[in-house]
Amino acid sequence: MSTHAFDPTTLQAFSNAAAGHDGVLSDPSGALVIKPCTPSEIAFYESLSAHPDLAPHLPTYMGSLSLATPSASIPSVDGGTIETPEGVERLHGKKLDTELHIVLQNITAGFTRPNVLDLKLGAQLWDEGASEEKRARLDKMYGRKFSAENVREGFEAYIYPAGKGGEREMQRAREVLAFFLGEVKDIVEVFERKESRMYSASILLVYEGDVDAYEGTKEKLRGAPEEDEEDEEAIVPQLAAVKMIDFAHATWRAGEGKDENALRGMRSTVGVLKGLLDEVEREE
Repeated sequence: MSTHAFDPTTLQAFSNAAAGHDGVLSDPSGALVIKPCTPSEIAFYESLSAHPDLAPHLPTYMGSLSLATPSASIPSVDGGTIETPEGVERLHGKKLDTELHIVLQNITAGFTRPNVLDLKLGAQLWDEGASEEKRARLDKMYGRKFSAENVREGFEAYIYPAGKGGEREMQRAREVLAFFLGEVKDIVEVFERKESRMYSASILLVYEGDVDAYEGTKEKLRGAPEEDEEDEEAIVPQLAAVKMIDFAHATWRAGEGKDENALRGMRSTVGVLKGLLDEVEREE
């Protein structure tokens, strides 16, 4: 594993609520996310060279950094929150006490107004080495947001943030749901072939929340020629994206079979997305 010195004065706080822990940073262009991590998460990303079928479903891994300058010199942001029956809760976890950072593709780059849904996978979020206190905290943090009975309502609120709206919103919903469904099915197919344990991993869904920007981007992508070489590093406008994230507790387990804990969450997601897509297509 290689680490490199980095000038923290070029970084800025990353305010997106899906970033995970506090202390997440981005580069000035917004194309990269730099987040505190554990050596095990870096090891997992570096193992992807042996899993080329999985790598496209994860953020692009750029490497690791050692940020030796105290993070107090970098402006902080207020973490995201969510309304629950128990009140307002923070979405970010606590800040990791480490100089080690992982550098990843910013999945929300290329959107005017990214609508983001972070789906924790599986009924068990902790690995075998987690303390009882941590297990209870993880269940409290994630387990009460949505239950099996109202998870569809959560998806509906995500896909239709201001109600179903008009024809343009319904067309976007159909296209986004079809894309999400295809991508999640592909992820399921890959993990059916893997022997791993992905405790506390997530599927991140993102789509363009600005309808005008969505339609404009669709037109641009439809008629855009191949990018010139000098534009290779430009942030490309996006309509939607699906990636797996959060691999601090991910390991390969040769001989132990498929990760049924994570696969149950993936299959459940497929079922909800298919149900919503079928409903939208009936209403068109």
